[in-house]
Amino acid sequence: MGFQIATQGDLCFRVYNESIVINAQPYERRSNMQLEKCKQRCMQSQNDIYSCRSFVYDFADKICDFFAHKGDQLPAKLLKYYEHLYLEPTFADGCDLKYAKKSKKTSRELSSTELLNDLTSKNTNQEICEIGKVAKFLETQGFKLDSANRVDLKGYNLDACSDACISNIDDKKDTFGCRSFDYSENGCSLFGEAAIPRGTRQLKQDFYTSYYEKICIDDNLMSSECQSVSRFPQMLLVGFAEVVVAAQSFIECFENCLKSRQLFGTNCTSVIYFYEELEQNCILNSENRQTQKNLFVKENIDIVDYFEINCPLRKRKKVIDDLVFKS
Repeated sequence: MGFQIATQGDLCFRVYNESIVINAQPYERRSNMQLEKCKQRCMQSQNDIYSCRSFVYDFADKICDFFAHKGDQLPAKLLKYYEHLYLEPTFADGCDLKYAKKSKKTSRELSSTELLNDLTSKNTNQEICEIGKVAKFLETQGFKLDSANRVDLKGYNLDACSDACISNIDDKKDTFGCRSFDYSENGCSLFGEAAIPRGTRQLKQDFYTSYYEKICIDDNLMSSECQSVSRFPQMLLVGFAEVVVAAQSFIECFENCLKSRQLFGTNCTSVIYFYEELEQNCILNSENRQTQKNLFVKENIDIVDYFEINCPLRKRKKVIDDLVFKS
């Protein structure tokens, strides 16, 4: 498969770090479940209509997607993606007995209201950035996320929507673990999950809507005036690569751009991240789509994102000045 197997001390499952399945639909999705419960569900479904041969676990949202085939069985394929695990049952001796006992609390599909209540009461702490990091947004214009795990905020402007998502609260001031939101002239919808490329939570085109995904980055990289960064799925800027490096995730790639002067002595104004590549997957550009419009083109084969730095980065400049002064 080409993905590194993680040692989890469990002979019953092969575990692949930071991986998801794309080009395939799960036969079942379970929400608000711990990883061990997902393993149990997989092993207990071997004699059902669909037999579990693999599943993907989303750490942030506690979501399990179960598949009746392995993740690399065509047309499906594995894609490296942060905050997810891909697991395959090994069917080793004794594993059927280990997971045979039914849980006293049987899992069930949750209604939309129940799902929101459970996710917000148990996941909120995971959505708050850790010390030393600050919340920002990746803005994708012309796209929306189709998800039932949502809270609609009618009549909210963009600032109010972003504040609600950062604060993890809804219109009733109740706690809601916000990962992303859609915004249009009618208001916004907060989501307890984020989109993934070519998976079960893809973005859909909508000319009148913009999608905002919350990320956590080092708090000394972007000024407080800069709340969002433009993101363009399946777009490339050709011919202006200053630095090409390997990054474990698009967040790491994006931070490489913000720290480009300290790390590489270059001025990065846009960045390209290839999700399926393990090496040389992060390209830092000296130009952007504003300065080189004719070389901003679509990519129809590889899974890629283009990001653009188009707002003040005063704190980054201060860090650079401090480094120069100290040297």
